[in-house]
Amino acid sequence: MSAADEHRASAVARVRVAVLTVSDTRTPDDDASGRLLREGLTAAGHDVVAYAVLRDEPDALRREVRRLIESGAAQIVVTTGGTGIAARDTTYEALDGLIEKRLDGFGELFRMLSYAQVGAAAMMSRAVAGTYRGGFIVALPGSTDAVALALTKILLPELAHLAKLAARSAPAAAAAIAASAAPAAPSAASSDVIVRAAEPRDLEAAARLAGKLVYFHQALDPERYMKMERIEAGYRQWFEKELARPKQVVLLVAERGTAIVGYAYGRLEDADWNLLLAAHGALHDLWVEPDARRSGVASRLVTTMCAELKALGAPRVLLHTAWQNAHAHAFFEMLGFRRTMLEMTREA
Repeated sequence: MSAADEHRASAVARVRVAVLTVSDTRTPDDDASGRLLREGLTAAGHDVVAYAVLRDEPDALRREVRRLIESGAAQIVVTTGGTGIAARDTTYEALDGLIEKRLDGFGELFRMLSYAQVGAAAMMSRAVAGTYRGGFIVALPGSTDAVALALTKILLPELAHLAKLAARSAPAAAAAIAASAAPAAPSAASSDVIVRAAEPRDLEAAARLAGKLVYFHQALDPERYMKMERIEAGYRQWFEKELARPKQVVLLVAERGTAIVGYAYGRLEDADWNLLLAAHGALHDLWVEPDARRSGVASRLVTTMCAELKALGAPRVLLHTAWQNAHAHAFFEMLGFRRTMLEMTREA
């Protein structure tokens, strides 16, 4: 077995991929290339964790790609559109500045294969790919023929392999990204962290962490998770009100030295007839900073939350987690939670 074959065999088969269509004219309803990518990736067993149609604006594209990879929502971001040489074709310029290690062979191989379809016009495509902070970026042309060619001949055969190599290309960044959604196993390393009830002096830090939780979920599914202005300020005001209800609300922080490195927010909820749900405790928020993960902090926050809610009279504790976040599913199941409901969404 060759080294490449060994790498492929050891690569995780399921990859988290974000699809971004770059176009001034397309919409989600008529975006054939974006739909082709999403359907092809899903059929191959990968998770399409985000999809959006963006205008040909380099700054906006860079921000979205950075958010998707740096948050850990996506391992690979695939864009379609904007790789030509027209005045508004700026995808190459937007992404070339982000790419840390450019995979020249991707563009060369794509243009070689494209030549068989379109002849010398293949040279006018500036398809490019490379690593970014432990993730991988792929920029494809906007035509469906070009997308189908790249998807079937290059991406699908090597997607898991690319994700693995990209993560290895930037160990420090990859570790932080992988930890963003990974379950934390209890260990002695968490002994320097104190889990306690939040106080008014903690609200600023807790609100900042809550903002990170919101950004993480918005990156997973921008259509599902509402966009809010002044997120941190809003959370700061909300937590201040909630602290005044100690018989119904539990707000915990994880403190290391003088820094707040995690928080959890839960409360007693009344019966909901629509959901056939009796009165219960709800764990609404959980976030731990990357450098404090894999040390048992998240487990301590959750178990403490459950104990506090039980002391307030909750017979059980419920929570919601994004379906894309498989690591969170495994983490909560490890702590005794079971799967009970599946939320499904359809745009009106």
